[in-house]
Amino acid sequence: MDHFLFRNKSTNKISMIYRRKKGDYGLVEPPDDLV
Repeated sequence: MDHFLFRNKSTNKISMIYRRKKGDYGLVEPPDDLV
């Protein structure tokens, strides 16, 4: 699996962690003003 969606306990928002081509990981979090 290259990506994983989860609910961040600290922010209560849906976030995504993913594996980059070189093997390290990235994190995508929604902006605070997203409705």
